Amino acid sequence: MTKRIFLGTFLVSLIAIFAAAGLILGVFSAETEQSYTKQLMEEARLLAVTMDYTAPEADVETLAELTDFSNRVTYIAADGTVLFDSEANPAEMENHADREEIIAAKNSGSGAAVRVSSTLSEKTVYCAKELLDGCIVRVSGTQKTVFSLLMGLWWEILLVLIAAALVSLGLSTVISRAIVRPINSIDLKNPDIDESYYEIAPLLHRINEQNHVISDRMAELSRSRTEFALITENMSEGFIIADSRLKILSYNSAALSILGAESISENDSILALNRSEGLRKAVSEALSGKRAEEILELGGRFCQLFASPVSTGGEVSGIVLIILDVTEKEQREQLRREFTSNVSHELKTPLTVILTNAEMLKDPSYSEPDRQRFTESILTMSHRMRGLVESLLELARVDNGAVKKVFEPLDWSSLVQDAVLPFEALFFEKGLT
Repeated sequence: MTKRIFLGTFLVSLIAIFAAAGLILGVFSAETEQSYTKQLMEEARLLAVTMDYTAPEADVETLAELTDFSNRVTYIAADGTVLFDSEANPAEMENHADREEIIAAKNSGSGAAVRVSSTLSEKTVYCAKELLDGCIVRVSGTQKTVFSLLMGLWWEILLVLIAAALVSLGLSTVISRAIVRPINSIDLKNPDIDESYYEIAPLLHRINEQNHVISDRMAELSRSRTEFALITENMSEGFIIADSRLKILSYNSAALSILGAESISENDSILALNRSEGLRKAVSEALSGKRAEEILELGGRFCQLFASPVSTGGEVSGIVLIILDVTEKEQREQLRREFTSNVSHELKTPLTVILTNAEMLKDPSYSEPDRQRFTESILTMSHRMRGLVESLLELARVDNGAVKKVFEPLDWSSLVQDAVLPFEALFFEKGLT
């Protein structure tokens, strides 16, 4: 703004200087020409007064005897014939009846005319006065034109223009700074409307209103960010927001704890937290506009990662990561698998015994006491299976909190007996009993 004001002021001042100089030269030239014309006209009048009462022949002789003419004098007959000229041979001069100043003198008694030479370096002023006998006496002189005067003084004029330009430059600098200084000193947060230019008062009012609006919105945004930070910091789940270039915009401490990162800044990349294949894959799918879910293993712990894209105007502008610590869930799942495997084994063993004893009962070669023992073994294994099923149901109720846990003394002898009993039929079959 200062530069524009400076250039504008500088150009205006230069234009004003040149325009004033041109007007002054024009007025000076006109005044000089008018004064010179009056001088010549006065000389012509004086000559006419002295020649009014003599004959033309006597006038010619009188003029011929004079040699100290300061200006050119021409004596012209009533028909336009040149009778005398102080600088040229009258016989060689053409008729002057059609000259402008001659015509004016015949019409009004006196006339003047100005003719500029073709070189534009000088101009000639002609003043004519009519005598009583109809003859014309004309006095003429030359003057330099304004252009020729300027060309003769070009060095002085150049110095004056340079000085004027320097003065204009200095004034423009001072003026532009003086104009801009109050504007630059305006406190945009609290504009002082009374002390500023009244022309920009509406703008300052608008700025003041916008400041209040911005202040209110900033306060609201600050409250929202505080609430958001409180919510995310109290989440057990990790929370990370990043832009399309994977630069972290927001996060909570749970994310650092789950991923095992010490500290990060909001300009770091997500990949700086963890470079596992699962994280890169989830982030890549989210950037492509797809929702991704991955399981990450971090130092013996398991994390479930959810990556969702954030779209703006149909384009992905960022991603949101939710990270859950599912270590306990994975451990419970592992225990469930182990428990299922153990239960399957425990159920398979009595079923094998029951199947073996049933097949042995079909064999007629066994005695009645052996068949009785096989039957008792089948009944015992059936009761064991029913006990296992009841135990599973009891565990399910305990796991759901429907039954309180009760601890009782354990009979190791019966436990060992029950453990050996499934193998009794096999021992008998092998002849080990």
